[in-house]
Amino acid sequence: MKVHFVCGYYSDLAHKKKRRPEIYWDAYFYVWGVKVGSYKRNFFIQAADRKIGVTLKNFSVVRKMFGRFAAQQIQKDWGLDAELVPVPSKDGVIGATTFRTSTMLKEALSTTAFKDRQLGWIAEARLPKTASCHRRGLKGQKDCFDR
Repeated sequence: MKVHFVCGYYSDLAHKKKRRPEIYWDAYFYVWGVKVGSYKRNFFIQAADRKIGVTLKNFSVVRKMFGRFAAQQIQKDWGLDAELVPVPSKDGVIGATTFRTSTMLKEALSTTAFKDRQLGWIAEARLPKTASCHRRGLKGQKDCFDR
Protein backbone atom coordinates (compact mmCIF):
# COMPACT_ATOMS: atom_id res chain seq x y z
CA MET A 1 0.00 0.00 0.00
CA LYS A 2 1.24 3.49 -0.82
CA VAL A 3 0.53 6.30 1.62
CA HIS A 4 0.84 10.00 0.84
CA PHE A 5 1.09 12.36 3.78
CA VAL A 6 1.06 16.11 3.29
CA CYS A 7 1.92 18.34 6.22
CA GLY A 8 2.52 22.02 6.76
CA TYR A 9 4.02 23.25 10.01
CA TYR A 10 4.55 26.71 11.42
CA SER A 11 5.82 27.28 14.93
CA ASP A 12 3.80 29.89 16.83
CA LEU A 13 7.04 31.57 17.86
CA ALA A 14 8.87 31.46 14.52
CA HIS A 15 7.87 34.98 13.52
CA LYS A 16 9.35 36.41 16.74
CA LYS A 17 12.90 35.25 15.97
CA LYS A 18 13.25 36.63 12.49
CA ARG A 19 10.90 38.51 10.20
CA ARG A 20 9.96 36.14 7.40
CA PRO A 21 9.76 37.30 3.77
CA GLU A 22 6.29 37.87 2.33
CA ILE A 23 6.50 34.73 0.17
CA TYR A 24 6.83 32.74 3.42
CA TRP A 25 3.65 34.32 4.78
CA ASP A 26 1.88 33.55 1.51
CA ALA A 27 2.77 29.88 2.00
CA TYR A 28 1.70 30.00 5.66
CA PHE A 29 -1.73 31.46 4.91
CA TYR A 30 -2.22 29.03 2.02
CA VAL A 31 -1.52 26.06 4.34
CA TRP A 32 -3.78 27.64 6.99
CA GLY A 33 -6.56 28.06 4.42
CA VAL A 34 -6.33 24.43 3.30
CA LYS A 35 -6.06 23.02 6.80
CA VAL A 36 -8.51 25.19 8.75
CA GLY A 37 -10.69 26.49 5.94
CA SER A 38 -11.04 29.99 7.31
CA TYR A 39 -9.85 33.33 5.96
CA LYS A 40 -7.32 35.38 7.98
CA ARG A 41 -5.99 37.98 5.54
CA ASN A 42 -5.20 38.58 1.87
CA PHE A 43 -2.26 36.64 0.43
CA PHE A 44 -0.89 35.30 -2.86
CA ILE A 45 -0.73 31.76 -4.17
CA GLN A 46 2.56 31.43 -6.00
CA ALA A 47 1.52 29.46 -9.09
CA ALA A 48 4.12 28.31 -11.61
CA ASP A 49 3.43 31.13 -14.07
CA ARG A 50 1.71 33.82 -11.99
CA LYS A 51 0.60 35.02 -8.58
CA ILE A 52 -3.05 34.51 -7.64
CA GLY A 53 -4.36 37.06 -5.19
CA VAL A 54 -6.59 35.52 -2.51
CA THR A 55 -9.16 37.69 -0.76
CA LEU A 56 -12.26 36.97 1.29
CA LYS A 57 -14.32 37.01 -1.93
CA ASN A 58 -12.36 34.26 -3.69
CA PHE A 59 -11.08 32.32 -0.67
CA SER A 60 -12.77 29.10 -1.86
CA VAL A 61 -10.04 28.81 -4.52
CA VAL A 62 -7.53 27.74 -1.82
CA ARG A 63 -8.94 24.27 -1.11
CA LYS A 64 -9.93 23.77 -4.74
CA MET A 65 -6.35 24.38 -5.88
CA PHE A 66 -5.07 21.96 -3.25
CA GLY A 67 -7.71 19.46 -4.39
CA ARG A 68 -6.55 19.68 -8.01
CA PHE A 69 -2.97 19.10 -6.90
CA ALA A 70 -3.97 16.14 -4.69
CA ALA A 71 -6.14 14.64 -7.45
CA GLN A 72 -3.27 14.84 -9.96
CA GLN A 73 -0.90 13.08 -7.54
CA ILE A 74 -3.45 10.42 -6.62
CA GLN A 75 -4.25 9.70 -10.28
CA LYS A 76 -0.54 9.56 -11.16
CA ASP A 77 0.28 7.12 -8.34
CA TRP A 78 -2.86 4.95 -8.19
CA GLY A 79 -5.12 5.80 -11.08
CA LEU A 80 -8.80 6.71 -10.91
CA ASP A 81 -9.78 3.66 -8.81
CA ALA A 82 -8.20 4.97 -5.60
CA GLU A 83 -10.36 5.22 -2.51
CA LEU A 84 -9.53 7.98 -0.02
CA VAL A 85 -9.73 7.68 3.75
CA PRO A 86 -9.32 10.89 5.76
CA VAL A 87 -7.32 10.59 8.97
CA PRO A 88 -9.27 12.10 11.88
CA SER A 89 -8.04 15.28 13.47
CA LYS A 90 -8.43 16.05 17.17
CA ASP A 91 -12.17 16.61 16.69
CA GLY A 92 -12.58 13.10 15.25
CA VAL A 93 -13.67 11.37 18.44
CA ILE A 94 -16.19 8.58 19.06
CA GLY A 95 -19.69 9.78 18.32
CA ALA A 96 -18.63 12.68 16.07
CA THR A 97 -20.54 12.73 12.79
CA THR A 98 -17.78 14.58 10.92
CA PHE A 99 -14.37 16.10 11.50
CA ARG A 100 -12.20 18.82 9.96
CA THR A 101 -10.03 16.52 7.84
CA SER A 102 -13.12 14.92 6.30
CA THR A 103 -14.65 18.32 5.53
CA MET A 104 -11.38 19.55 4.04
CA LEU A 105 -11.08 16.50 1.79
CA LYS A 106 -14.69 16.81 0.56
CA GLU A 107 -14.29 20.51 -0.22
CA ALA A 108 -10.86 20.14 -1.82
CA LEU A 109 -11.87 17.29 -4.12
CA SER A 110 -15.38 18.57 -4.92
CA THR A 111 -14.45 19.61 -8.47
CA THR A 112 -12.20 16.63 -9.29
CA ALA A 113 -12.68 13.06 -10.51
CA PHE A 114 -12.28 11.96 -6.86
CA LYS A 115 -15.25 13.90 -5.48
CA ASP A 116 -17.14 10.66 -4.71
CA ARG A 117 -14.14 8.50 -3.79
CA GLN A 118 -13.96 9.34 -0.08
CA LEU A 119 -14.65 6.42 2.23
CA GLY A 120 -15.65 6.64 5.88
CA TRP A 121 -12.99 7.08 8.47
CA ILE A 122 -10.63 4.85 10.38
CA ALA A 123 -12.36 2.31 12.62
CA GLU A 124 -14.17 4.22 15.34
CA ALA A 125 -13.17 1.73 18.02
CA ARG A 126 -9.60 3.07 17.98
CA LEU A 127 -10.48 6.75 18.18
CA PRO A 128 -10.06 8.64 21.44
CA LYS A 129 -13.25 9.03 23.49
CA THR A 130 -12.80 12.79 23.87
CA ALA A 131 -10.81 15.68 22.44
CA SER A 132 -9.02 15.88 25.81
CA CYS A 133 -7.74 12.32 25.35
CA HIS A 134 -6.50 13.26 21.90
CA ARG A 135 -4.54 16.24 23.24
CA ARG A 136 -2.95 14.17 26.02
CA GLY A 137 -1.64 11.64 23.50
CA LEU A 138 -1.81 7.87 23.46
CA LYS A 139 1.04 6.95 25.79
CA GLY A 140 -0.33 5.66 29.08
CA GLN A 141 -3.87 6.78 28.29
CA LYS A 142 -5.67 3.43 28.28
CA ASP A 143 -8.77 5.10 29.75
CA CYS A 144 -9.16 7.01 26.49
CA PHE A 145 -10.05 3.95 24.42
CA ASP A 146 -12.76 1.29 24.55
CA ARG A 147 -10.29 -1.46 23.57
